[in-house]
Amino acid sequence: MLDEKQVEKIKQYLPLYFRQYVKNDDDSMARVYPLLSLLCKDAVLLDKVRDSFNFTVPVQLSESESLAKAAELTDKWLESKVCTDPTTFFIYRLPVVLGEFPIHTRAINQAIRKFNSYVEKYHKDPEEKKPDLDPAEIDKAFREILIAIKEHGQTCDSASLWQLLNLMSGWLPSSKEYVMEFPYLFYPTYKCAKPVAEVKEVKEVKASKLPERVKPTVIESKEPAPTVSAKTFERNSNYNFTRAGRLAPETYTLLLNAFGMKIGGHFDGLAKQPPQFIPIEILHEIIHRQLSHQMMIPQSVFFDIWIEDTLIALGLQMSDGLVNPFLSDPISFLNPNKIKEMLEKTYPDTEEFTVSDEDKNRISEYLSGLLLSFQFNPGQALGIGANHDGTVNLSNDSGSYPFKMSESETHWGERFKQISLHRQGPSEALMDVMWNGLKFELGTIFSHPEYMRTLKPSEYPTVLRNAIIDNLVAELFPLPAYHDNVKYEKFQKQHVVRQNENGDTVIDSFYVPNAKGIFFDKDGEKKQTPMHRRAGTLDVQPFPRKTASCDDVRNSSGNNPHVPLEIQYAQSMYKTVRGHIVYDPIHPDQFLPDAFYGQVFLSENGDYGIYIGVMPKHYDRIFKQDSELCASFVIRMLQSSRIMEYCPTFRENYEQIKTLFLPDSKNTPPELPPIKVSRHIKDLHAKFVEALADPARKYNQCQQVFYSLFRNCIYNLYEVFSTSTDEHYKTQFIQLMTSHDSFYPMTRANADRLIRELTVNRPVSDSATALQHYDATIEYLRKLIIYFYPTPSNEVAEKIKAEADAYIKPLLKSPGIRQYFADQKKISTP
Repeated sequence: MLDEKQVEKIKQYLPLYFRQYVKNDDDSMARVYPLLSLLCKDAVLLDKVRDSFNFTVPVQLSESESLAKAAELTDKWLESKVCTDPTTFFIYRLPVVLGEFPIHTRAINQAIRKFNSYVEKYHKDPEEKKPDLDPAEIDKAFREILIAIKEHGQTCDSASLWQLLNLMSGWLPSSKEYVMEFPYLFYPTYKCAKPVAEVKEVKEVKASKLPERVKPTVIESKEPAPTVSAKTFERNSNYNFTRAGRLAPETYTLLLNAFGMKIGGHFDGLAKQPPQFIPIEILHEIIHRQLSHQMMIPQSVFFDIWIEDTLIALGLQMSDGLVNPFLSDPISFLNPNKIKEMLEKTYPDTEEFTVSDEDKNRISEYLSGLLLSFQFNPGQALGIGANHDGTVNLSNDSGSYPFKMSESETHWGERFKQISLHRQGPSEALMDVMWNGLKFELGTIFSHPEYMRTLKPSEYPTVLRNAIIDNLVAELFPLPAYHDNVKYEKFQKQHVVRQNENGDTVIDSFYVPNAKGIFFDKDGEKKQTPMHRRAGTLDVQPFPRKTASCDDVRNSSGNNPHVPLEIQYAQSMYKTVRGHIVYDPIHPDQFLPDAFYGQVFLSENGDYGIYIGVMPKHYDRIFKQDSELCASFVIRMLQSSRIMEYCPTFRENYEQIKTLFLPDSKNTPPELPPIKVSRHIKDLHAKFVEALADPARKYNQCQQVFYSLFRNCIYNLYEVFSTSTDEHYKTQFIQLMTSHDSFYPMTRANADRLIRELTVNRPVSDSATALQHYDATIEYLRKLIIYFYPTPSNEVAEKIKAEADAYIKPLLKSPGIRQYFADQKKISTP
């Protein structure tokens, strides 16, 4: 039981009409708590209400376990003869459910809107004239929500789904009974007890506490050093050619840009692929796969013909089964409205094919985004400090001085790109432009004229240390953007409508813990996470900045008085608005536009999508490498990558260090999943076990066997789906497996990327047995990655730092290392 002060406090959070019916007993509180949990910002009060029921605190579940438990509860409610009790005094609306794929959340939210319409109609009338709710209508609408959850709930966000189920429980005839059986209704994930394995205290490992190791023995390589190219860089930005006379798959360029209002300009690296024709089948596969997350694709040949005709009319050029990567005309003023007009003009005139007006809107919005990629050929910016909103990767040669790596330096360029993409995030977070710029400028003035062009002997130890750390981190650790920093708790900002004592409506907002929220707590202050993943996509991107120091970014920052007009213009061109959902218990929800901090995006058709906050985790403060500016970072990446390609002695000692990070030989690899696998995969698994148990094992040999097993398990998926009815899945799978970048480089980051690709492209229309085989294979591949690569932690970072520090002096005495630095002076510049 609660005391009267607490009961009075509870009433203040409820609508005026509900307050008179609140009683201080379990039955009343079981009906009040669901709505209170959404409207109340007093976490202590919620805890006291929850604790008054004397529930056993449930154990925290994973995302999949939580969704499975929700399905179990849904089935339980559907078995009841009567789901709702319309005689309850707490007649409130239900909140929308959110998820990554609109095609699934739409069905649930449509059922919720129908249910809410009865509640809204009920509250329109004055208190003394309120009509009785029709029990049959309410129960039917309630069941329709449950049926939609049963069919589509497994693809929704678990926190959002349980919030909906929690509020639905307040409508049940015996609310308390179900809560006793399913305490997760009252206990959100952040209030559940953590599993025992996660409760153990994780202690920070400091360098001084690491065990002392024997002085490392340097291996002197017998392999001759590669011949230094007579022309390492060329003064142009054209694409390279292979020895066969074809355009190279990728060209690597260093760029010196003159940026307005940026003293000293900017130095960067760029990896760019030549434009390529796209097979029409691949284009259709992409369109089907991405649109299938938003709508049901008509199973008709007319659909593909219709899309092709529309794209051609909009300027896409197709010939002999290939699509030109560029549009025939610029589409600066093309927007979803104009695309829809074209869809109407090219619509097939046949009764066999029908597409609703709502789906035409969805297709027009999708094609608008798709056609943007046919306007330019983006590259990958490899530097730090300037690539805001595509400043570098979407730029042309105007105002830049490019130095292209020659064709003979392809291997160096590939490693340069690999480690740059991995190390740029942490380095940008710790960059110090003012101090480093001043240091280099003063060094040039008061030192030798060649100060900025020549690597001095005093810098050799730093080059070696950086090369060991940069290469180890790039190969053994996941990309920081895909490795969430659990140190920071994430939150969502909840917006609700409340009534004050005078009956006036106010919008209240407060923060609630949520694993996918876009806010985090830093020293008691809530800030937006630096990066996000948009629903239904794989890419992690930085959020737009409201304030910025760069002149190019300031143009679109929140401090620019013209920004409101720019936002209005953008919203008139596109039908998606970023903002917040404002829950109202008795009237329709509101939408609060917020271009910089909105947590969801709302389409014109009413679909919601979510932004998933990402807090990148890195360990650079442990490594204690020098802070960088744009130019010094690119030079460091060039040095760290070149020494791996041009110094056999360094490479062999690096492999010796890397071997220390192999799994403990006493730990056996995970067993193959209980599914049908080929004899070849069984043999590879046996070789993997044998290689890791070998006392004389080396990292490269073990990695070759690991990737062979990993790759063949993925190949085996195609055999399972060779008779699949999902032709688009097969096309996509073949493209993925034949891509140059699929299995290169052999790193933790690339293995993780493959898992993400396979997860998002899971077949959508196949037998349950085949899908179980697919899921079991993906789960096994995840276990393989976790087993083979070291778990990212402060302890592993300390070990990397210790090994790098221990090898510097012995390596400097090596003839092979000394010869490398002497040969480096032969590099020519244009």
